[in-house]
Amino acid sequence: MEIKKSQDIALILPPHRLKSIRYSLGLLYISGYLCDHGYNNIIIENKFLGGADYQYQDKEQAKEDIISEIIKLKPKIIGFTSSTIEINNVLEMNQRIKQEINVISIIGGPHVTAVPEEVLKKGFDVAVIGEGEETALELIKELEKEQSDLSLVKGIVWKNRDGQIVTNPPRELIDISNLSLPAYDNVYMKRHLKISDEVLRGVPVKAGIIMASRGCPYQCTFCACNRVFGHKVRYRSLENIKKEVQVLKNKYGAEAIWFADDTMTISNEHVHKICQLMKEENMIWGAQARVDLADEEIIKLMKDSGCIQLDFGVESGSQRVLDEVINKRAKLEQAEKTFALCRKYGIRTHAAFMIGLPTETKEEMIQSFEFAKKIRPNWYAFSIFTPLPGTYLYDYYYQPGEITLDDYREISFHKPAEKFNRSQVKDLSGLYSKWRRELLAEIKWRNLSHPFFFIKIFFILSNKLERADYFFFKFRRLMKYFLNKLGFKFSL
Repeated sequence: MEIKKSQDIALILPPHRLKSIRYSLGLLYISGYLCDHGYNNIIIENKFLGGADYQYQDKEQAKEDIISEIIKLKPKIIGFTSSTIEINNVLEMNQRIKQEINVISIIGGPHVTAVPEEVLKKGFDVAVIGEGEETALELIKELEKEQSDLSLVKGIVWKNRDGQIVTNPPRELIDISNLSLPAYDNVYMKRHLKISDEVLRGVPVKAGIIMASRGCPYQCTFCACNRVFGHKVRYRSLENIKKEVQVLKNKYGAEAIWFADDTMTISNEHVHKICQLMKEENMIWGAQARVDLADEEIIKLMKDSGCIQLDFGVESGSQRVLDEVINKRAKLEQAEKTFALCRKYGIRTHAAFMIGLPTETKEEMIQSFEFAKKIRPNWYAFSIFTPLPGTYLYDYYYQPGEITLDDYREISFHKPAEKFNRSQVKDLSGLYSKWRRELLAEIKWRNLSHPFFFIKIFFILSNKLERADYFFFKFRRLMKYFLNKLGFKFSL
């Protein structure tokens, strides 16, 4: 197989992500890595589908648009990424594409890393396990050969000529200190970096996303992130991170950076380097952290360097659930103290909670709701537990074969499935809807009654006209929400 044109390799974004402002960082890193090693490629997302003229209507229409373009393009290799929630759509797309054109299909991502045989039985040729950059490059080099031998490629599961599934040895975790920069030119960055509060949740800025480290040493039972990136935390070199920050800032006009590290605050040395960099670049930023790894010195340091928001996985207001079900290794008292410290130093907070965990009682769910109100974050993420392949809770509470791909077809983290429910509450949907409405109402009221942060953002950042339009749009939505709550039915 000879690969000469960029169209010969097409990386495909799952259809529902076309509506998101956030770009797929994993796909962009793989695209950039291939480009740096001589394999130009395209990413099938908004830019390729029409740029500013492309309008996302719904997931099904987006799926049809992607399939249609791939069939016209006739690439030699297609590569998908997929989470568990997306897997059915991705499998259907691959099957339909392969019915129309002769193409080698590859898939990676957290779901595939956990259960690779599942996707190979449904039509994919190769599954990439774990990190994708080096594996994708080595795989494409092997496929180019006249007599390719995929048994030589570490980190893949594949089907041989007899249709048998073969699992190759795993690939060692890569050195990310000088990772290739994401292929930003392959996606529609004007859209991804428009003013929005989707990246730094609740903060209206042009925000880029960077991963400055990979890996997580913790073993939360609902999470499978270390199945992909490992337990050991690996750090990119400061110069490598700085280069990416400057590209986002100077070439694409980013005003802020959100660091996608699983936990920014594991290493004080890493935090100090990031703080120094962001201070030098005079940019605002946010990151993910743990409530037990954010003391006053670190929070003050981050604030002084331009950090405006930290995201915390609080998960539950029940210490039993945290200890016995989630294995969070954090205390509620630590969460209270950390959120209070963030308020003291003027760092906004984002708190993630979930309900419906195995063995969880209604009383413990109420504790989560009350604790969520008590710590007073600036933004909430509130979801219903969904068991994901590759996690401890999935393996412990569900028998092999009990959960099928079809069970994930119509669910999301906001929509329960009775088959998954191992909590002691039947009506998870009712509780979730009620509490989510109440918690979001608190946030809306806080934003309306304490607008000083947003006024400050308006004056310290540029793009005044676009920002004013965005603020006016959000203000209209807030006013409509509260007027409707008072019984006035207005369409503003």
